[in-house]
Amino acid sequence: MALQREGVTGPVDKKRLLHGTVDDWAAIRGICHNNVDFRLSGKNGTVYGDGAYFARDAKYSHCYTRGPIRSMLLSKVLVGQYKGDNSYRRPPARAGHTLYDSCINVMADPSIYVILDTAQRYP
Repeated sequence: MALQREGVTGPVDKKRLLHGTVDDWAAIRGICHNNVDFRLSGKNGTVYGDGAYFARDAKYSHCYTRGPIRSMLLSKVLVGQYKGDNSYRRPPARAGHTLYDSCINVMADPSIYVILDTAQRYP
C-alpha cells in the first residue's frame, strides 16, 4: 500500500493490532461508528504519550478491559514510520515539518503503538 504525504510516497507499515475497551456495549458501538477517540486518552493511562493505544499482544490490551465480558477490538492500523518516547503529545519531526506517523514503546521490538490520526486506524 502506498501513502501520499507531503512529498513522501512508498509502502506503509500496516499491522493488525488490538485495542482493549470496557464491557459497555455503548462504548463499543461508539468505537465502531466513530473510531477510537484519542482525545479520551488519559482515562486509562498514557505511559507512552497521549493517543489511542493499540497492542501487538492480547495480554497488554486485556489489562485495559473490565467486567465479566471483556472486549478487545482487532484493528487495522497504519503505523508507518515510528519513534518511541513517553513524553510525546504528538509524533516528533523526522525531517523539517514532516512528522513520524506514530509513537511506540520500544524501538528494538515495538509491541505498543500510539496513534493520533483517526485515518490511521480501522476497528
